[in-house]
Amino acid sequence: MYVLCTEEILPADLLSQPSKRPEYVASFRSWAGHVNPDIGFWNSRWGTDFTWDSFAPAKASPAHWRQSSADLARWHAYIMRQILPPMIAAIREERPGAVIGFHDFLPPNRTRGLTAEDGALDPSQGFDFYAPEYYYNPKLQGGVEANLAALRQEVEDWRELYPGFPLFVGVAGYGREDKPTGRGPGGRGALGRVPVARHHLLAARAHRLQHLGLADGGARRD
Repeated sequence: MYVLCTEEILPADLLSQPSKRPEYVASFRSWAGHVNPDIGFWNSRWGTDFTWDSFAPAKASPAHWRQSSADLARWHAYIMRQILPPMIAAIREERPGAVIGFHDFLPPNRTRGLTAEDGALDPSQGFDFYAPEYYYNPKLQGGVEANLAALRQEVEDWRELYPGFPLFVGVAGYGREDKPTGRGPGGRGALGRVPVARHHLLAARAHRLQHLGLADGGARRD
């Protein structure tokens, strides 16, 4: 079984510091211009006063952070949808009968107005299942029962996002102060543990990043 993970594929600093590198900013502007070429549209959404030459990710007005974070999530998902197909193809080439899942540590969040179309997962790309995660929240009033109820609700939310698509909660653990302290199968290092020749996956990932004009800052590490 294979699990491809967003946090193992996207360059680490693209997730944490999306304005750090000029190629990231250029990629974001290109995506934003394709979505809507009117800079006034983005300034209205973000509470800013940008020109296209100054428009950059992660620089929205604090009052508009929810909208800007949703747009950044859409941009990340767009990039992932370009990278995943060649990685799936690399696995299928060596192991045609492989079972391949996808884990997105930032799935589409309805509270930010995101839908399945805004997410990185496209079931038609050849995935066999979606692998969400859940961490026990010690701050949730009600302890274990409350967490079980929260997990059930999240499962329903995931099913609503991807109706009829198989789910596998392969990442679960205990969170301390809302910070995960453990990983299950498919968590950190999943890209390095898959039994297919790792260099084929990395080559497919690197080639697609290069094609998108994005430098490889390495996979995210907690």
